[in-house]
Amino acid sequence: MATVVETPPTLTKRLKAAGKELHTISDALVNARLVALFTSRELYGRALGCFYHVHKQLDSALQRSDDKTIIKLQTVLKPLYRTEAYERDLQFYLGPNWRQRVPVTAPIKAYTDHLEELAKLRPLLLLAHSHSQHLAMLSGGQIMGGLARKGMGLPEGEGTAAFEYQGKVGGIRSAYLSALDEEGSHMDDATLQRLLHEKRVSFQMNNQIIRSFRMGYLAPLKAAARLMPPVVWVVLAATLALTAALAVGTRSGRLVLATGSDNGSVSLWEAHIASGSADLQQTLTKVAHDDIVSGVAAGASNCQLASCSWDGTLRLWDCSQLLSCTGHLVGHQGAVHAVAWEPSGPSVLLSAGQDGTLKTWDARSPGSPVSSTAVGAPAFALTVPPQQPHLALVGDQLGRVSCFDSRKGSSSGSSAAPHRSWPPAIGKLFRDAVRSIACSPGESSDGLDVAVGADDGRVVLLSSTEAASGGNLAPAKVAYQAEGPVPTYIRALAWGTRGLYKGAWDASVSPVLW
Repeated sequence: MATVVETPPTLTKRLKAAGKELHTISDALVNARLVALFTSRELYGRALGCFYHVHKQLDSALQRSDDKTIIKLQTVLKPLYRTEAYERDLQFYLGPNWRQRVPVTAPIKAYTDHLEELAKLRPLLLLAHSHSQHLAMLSGGQIMGGLARKGMGLPEGEGTAAFEYQGKVGGIRSAYLSALDEEGSHMDDATLQRLLHEKRVSFQMNNQIIRSFRMGYLAPLKAAARLMPPVVWVVLAATLALTAALAVGTRSGRLVLATGSDNGSVSLWEAHIASGSADLQQTLTKVAHDDIVSGVAAGASNCQLASCSWDGTLRLWDCSQLLSCTGHLVGHQGAVHAVAWEPSGPSVLLSAGQDGTLKTWDARSPGSPVSSTAVGAPAFALTVPPQQPHLALVGDQLGRVSCFDSRKGSSSGSSAAPHRSWPPAIGKLFRDAVRSIACSPGESSDGLDVAVGADDGRVVLLSSTEAASGGNLAPAKVAYQAEGPVPTYIRALAWGTRGLYKGAWDASVSPVLW
């Protein structure tokens, strides 16, 4: 029998794997801030300026390096240098005095200082940062350029120089990766390990820069509210924030929206509707979280509110007492991405997060979670179907939807907060991460009352009744399939009286079922 010799992974594949988890966080951070900026050229220019400083330092360090490997790679590196292209774009967005409008913040300085130190002491490690920054411009940057042109109505040939190259992008990218792999094949293991470590450092520093760029997304929401029905606000806000950080309830007969923002705040808004239009008035704001508020959920009483955050915590709020924080829940290891109340138990709260767990909490006794169940991958979406309140549907990074049934769980000692069953029913529905799950508030004529959206641009419909009976979690119907070369990442879904709406990461909102 012939012996099969496995070929070791190439340098670029190892670099990609090394930064995979941090890349996921980086994508979410970029989405949460930059996409909303397509509504403002000035804000977009300021955001672009954050990375100008990094690219300028990186390009300069590579160009003047006397490292033999980097000198050999100059042929494939030269087309990737973006400094001059960034400067053209910044002048377009911010005017002739643009340099005064793109300050070097503390995270930017930390990154550029680190690159300068590498240039002096370990120049070869600059290649890990090139793989992060330059490859991003060749890949996701192409999508960003298209979205910028579309979202801001840019004139031909203006505002996207940073994403444009002389020659075919695919050929430039292929030549770059092949050259890196060729040089990587001659490196010893110690050098490779240092490059892999530096790849992770590049994402960590990149993420700190993005986190430091604070911007609100509620101004576009307020403008849109005057033109759109309330159900679309849910989709739009979740799209612009790129999290499900919005909930709708009523108070004193008025429609109230609860929102979470990237500065850690939770706010209440009252909607005044007249003659088919609406206006939003902010009534209360409290800052309680130390990072992005990734989700909020209104309880059955409409006075209950729960929020979750990338700071790894959940907060409980009493909306009848001037948005008073009544509980602080700690138990997740890492960011909490989704939160939901269980309709059958007004004190039962569920959460899911980056640590790949679904946790159950008793809101009457804030503290540690009552139960914790493994999802098997970072979990981004969570909902409890009103028609099947014993179920919890969880969407994860692997494109799966898992159905946890509390009727099959063991007793937790608290009838209000049962354990969830394991193993759950699991359906692999998508190629990419599931970002949103929404349940129809009422009975559906065809029984398909659960909508699921993901990064592969599809929206599929499921039956909660089928899930409750132990059936397979297979898509009964594909409600939407994105077409074209630019991905349509589904970031939000909401049901209304007239059908289902979707929100994509380009801040577009449109009906799926009407």
